[in-house]
Amino acid sequence: MSTVLPVHGELSPEIGPPSDGVEYLMQVRWEARRTMARLAQAPARGGSSGAVDNADTSNNAHTVHTAHTTSDVDTNAASDSAWTVHCTSQFAELRRRVARALECGERPKNPAIPHANDSVSWIRIVRGDRGPPRLSLLQSVGPMLARSALEHTGDTIRDEANGLALLERESSGAWIYALLACVDEPLLADTAAALTAILRAIESLSARQTPLPPHIAVLQTILRHTFRIRASN
Repeated sequence: MSTVLPVHGELSPEIGPPSDGVEYLMQVRWEARRTMARLAQAPARGGSSGAVDNADTSNNAHTVHTAHTTSDVDTNAASDSAWTVHCTSQFAELRRRVARALECGERPKNPAIPHANDSVSWIRIVRGDRGPPRLSLLQSVGPMLARSALEHTGDTIRDEANGLALLERESSGAWIYALLACVDEPLLADTAAALTAILRAIESLSARQTPLPPHIAVLQTILRHTFRIRASN
């Protein structure tokens, strides 16, 4: 079978608006390739005040962060509406960027991404042993692997004595945050159970550590208000 509406050649951005259907399809292809090229750049940067480490609103992205600068975060006000709006809006923006990256074409295979059942490798990734989360990596992960990774994380936090130590790592917070951005809703039962385990660990930590570290306070807010998780579930 031949491809429906095959499109060949390249469209220069200087041509201007497309004049017919063929030029429109060529422009769509050009935009998709340009977006993927930008996502592939993914330069590492320090200290972000947003969900994606990027100084502007373009798609030149990006290392994912949960830790905000001191001026952006008041962890004593984690239950305030302003904090909730700030965190959930930043997270929603990251989810939109991840969704757009996943829609740009076939999911690239990445040898750094382990099999769904490889819990040891996923925990190493979540711990930050293989570097920070990037949009190019999240595109290879996708919703299914993200669910598996979060379930492995929930199992580790729930069942192991050092589970809280994993949660306290800022690098782990960044990865959990990034994986949450890949997850589809409604949540599957196992994924919801994993997120409940993570929130319970956060609540346990908050009972003995006030204020919470910024990356944990952000996760707490996202789990409560975006995913509607309750520690009592």
